[in-house]
Amino acid sequence: LQDPIIADLSSMDLSHDYLVYWDLQEKDAFIYSRKGVNESFAFLQKMDLSVSGYNQLALDKDVLVIGGEKETHIFSQQENGGYWAEIITLDQPYDRFQVSGRNLLVANEREVYSFNLEECAPSIPTIPTRMPLVSIAPTPSCHWLDIVIKYDNFPNETSWEIQ
Repeated sequence: LQDPIIADLSSMDLSHDYLVYWDLQEKDAFIYSRKGVNESFAFLQKMDLSVSGYNQLALDKDVLVIGGEKETHIFSQQENGGYWAEIITLDQPYDRFQVSGRNLLVANEREVYSFNLEECAPSIPTIPTRMPLVSIAPTPSCHWLDIVIKYDNFPNETSWEIQ
């Protein structure tokens, strides 16, 4: 059985053998891990974010997204014992996130954006192999493609715009 984790939770997510949550009082995210399905989660890492506010978090396998009031932080799990390191910072906040593998969907009030993290941060380790990051910056061959879906109360007038 899992011992209780005492925290002022606002959001949490679970993927594979990782549990992440946002503690409102600490104003930070905490990651717990377990060795196997029948094991308890043990503390792994405090993210030590310097964000003034918090929106949401999303976790899938070895990609973690944490939104702040002014920016969005994307982390990847590293080789050395499961440590998580920031690989990309998006310079704006989003209201909602969904991460699946290396694809990230983010949304604000009226727009949805899609990011392929593998193309813009090719040094993200590939599951199941764990390789260390070489660079945290996008590569010269990385091209951002934003697909903006603008919608309102009239869905038949929804338009697509590629920027």
